[in-house]
Amino acid sequence: MTDDAAGFRLVGLFNSIGTDFDALRPSLWGPAGQALVDELDIRPGERILDICSGTGASALPAARATGSAGTVVAVDFASELLDIAAANAADEGLEIDCVVADVTALKAGTSPCVTPFDVVACSFRVFFLPDMDDAVRNVLSLLRPGGRMGASIWHADSLREFSETYRASVAEVAGETSHQGPRSGSRMPISHIDTEESVSQWFTTLGARKVDTSVYRLRIECTPDFAWKLVVGTGMRGALTPLDDEQIAQVRQVFLERLASEGPAEVNCDTLIAVATV
Repeated sequence: MTDDAAGFRLVGLFNSIGTDFDALRPSLWGPAGQALVDELDIRPGERILDICSGTGASALPAARATGSAGTVVAVDFASELLDIAAANAADEGLEIDCVVADVTALKAGTSPCVTPFDVVACSFRVFFLPDMDDAVRNVLSLLRPGGRMGASIWHADSLREFSETYRASVAEVAGETSHQGPRSGSRMPISHIDTEESVSQWFTTLGARKVDTSVYRLRIECTPDFAWKLVVGTGMRGALTPLDDEQIAQVRQVFLERLASEGPAEVNCDTLIAVATV
């Protein structure tokens, strides 16, 4: 990665949340991953590169879509997440090739990208890539002519009320901490690509010939169980890293009390899906 220190921090963060991350798959990552694969219109026998694969949110439905005649290569730098992805695939009788690697270092003509891919999929992680523009421009070069890359991204309206309540709860207990997730309030890469217009323009500047966009509407009841899973199973967990166990328990209590009294009753998890054809 271009920033080794930041890269190591992200590896550590995502490896540390493996089980908690996967706990969100039935309600969040799985449905959104299936929606991404549906928009990509994956056909039997196609070669799929699933980048920043996590525990298989889009790799698993991609494997179902391409079938035994196809190939799914799942790449992530977090080995513990890929171990879970491999186990999830085995449980479903699916074959995916899990590769622990830095997505930004993938090169056409070298393993695992010796042959061009028909499809690249990236579920909820493209905005974590360092130097996002260069990284995705390189990923697009791994596609055959006419190939397509699909990315799922938090929509501009998603998570806002939930994240604001979480940030206020952390601040009440411990003051401001860094890295409170994609809706941290700071100007992060996701803010450049979280509308249909902006993500379409972005992919076009990177060389896409055509970009199709849609919004997958996903609202999930804001139960205490789901709310805390969403904190500890996503990048929002980063805000808890400098806190001790007692402070984390206090944040959890304050946060859940705020949600109970102020809402929201459901979490807006609307997902922007963009499919770029090269």
